[in-house]
Amino acid sequence: MRYFITFLTITTLLTSNFSFGQNSKNYSYLIDCFKNSSTEKGERTINGIGNVEEIALSSNELNETGLLYFEIPKNKKGKSLVKLAELVTNDYVITWKNNSKVLLNQKYENTNACIIDLRLHIKIENIYMQVIVINDGEKIYQIMCFRDTADDTYFNSLIVKIKEQNCL
Repeated sequence: MRYFITFLTITTLLTSNFSFGQNSKNYSYLIDCFKNSSTEKGERTINGIGNVEEIALSSNELNETGLLYFEIPKNKKGKSLVKLAELVTNDYVITWKNNSKVLLNQKYENTNACIIDLRLHIKIENIYMQVIVINDGEKIYQIMCFRDTADDTYFNSLIVKIKEQNCL
């Protein structure tokens, strides 16, 4: 009986950890999607998050598209996925507030990640910018895309690919 209880306890622990890992939506595959790209590192301060070391990958395959990401600071990992993603999105809105118009600020949530689709019309350059912010609880990813026109078909295709966890 003692062995059975030990077996049951160990099986429960292993199954719980295995199930938890399977349910996790990890968006680190995005880094692999940009693997042939040039890489730059820099520091950035985001209100409500603080200083982060950000890595930027510009795509060789996709025109005017890039990926920025950073590790969520340990002291911020307890905050909600949505709240942290919103802080990053707000940073873009504040940066461009005098020269742009927000066209879309849409949130998509599931139990493991928050995705925000932010679209801006940068008036001074007359270009359109899409920033897709993804918080998976470990890292915050920001996919930035620039277009000469408000290409909703293209912008929508990017968000669909992200939701389905496909490379762009």
